[in-house]
Amino acid sequence: YRVIGAVRTYPVGISDDVYNAVNRLSWGNRASKIYDAAAVGRFDMTLPRQKNEIKKYLMFSYTPFVKGVDLAFDAMEKLNENEIKAKLVLVSHGACDNYVKERYPVLPPWLELNQPREDVEKYYFDCDCFVSASRSEGFSQSLMEALYTGLDAIVSDIPGTSWSKDFKGVAFFESGNADSLYEALAKNTDYEISAQDAAFNRIRVEEEYSVERWADNVIALHKKILES
Repeated sequence: YRVIGAVRTYPVGISDDVYNAVNRLSWGNRASKIYDAAAVGRFDMTLPRQKNEIKKYLMFSYTPFVKGVDLAFDAMEKLNENEIKAKLVLVSHGACDNYVKERYPVLPPWLELNQPREDVEKYYFDCDCFVSASRSEGFSQSLMEALYTGLDAIVSDIPGTSWSKDFKGVAFFESGNADSLYEALAKNTDYEISAQDAAFNRIRVEEEYSVERWADNVIALHKKILES
């Protein structure tokens, strides 16, 4: 959560679950809820959608265990063993780079390793589905961005991603369970989100999770604090 105030603290939950956790700490009526925002206004939405012969799953990570990279690798290995064609596009840095090198001195053919880039939307347009395998999450900016850019998603069923249950094309798997992730991936290989559902997701992000709405909510909170 985020805290505002120099003399008294005013915790702010960035999702329903974070807000509920803050309330359990007995902050009284000083706790507030302001949904986090997706800064998607910078995205070039005119980029062409890549047509891939083999389905590409996109994933971001810098902390491999927390982000569930081991689960994704286990699930992808099982897909490969069962001759289900798919590729994992992992955008990695920091500790995750070291983990990948230790596990795969030579990258398997189903794994594509990339580095973070400023025009991150290109990854979303080059891939077919987003994977969020996190064991713990406050609010996933990348999941929100993926849904905005038209991807469907496979998501670990944890409190920090519960907000995405209001979106279309989101499938959940049991957190920390590689077999459950494998089953979700296997079912997804022939799935493609409809244009109607993709448009629904984009509009929902614009209306409920925009930076402008977040800024208005923060200003309103500051005014409320000053008036109290």
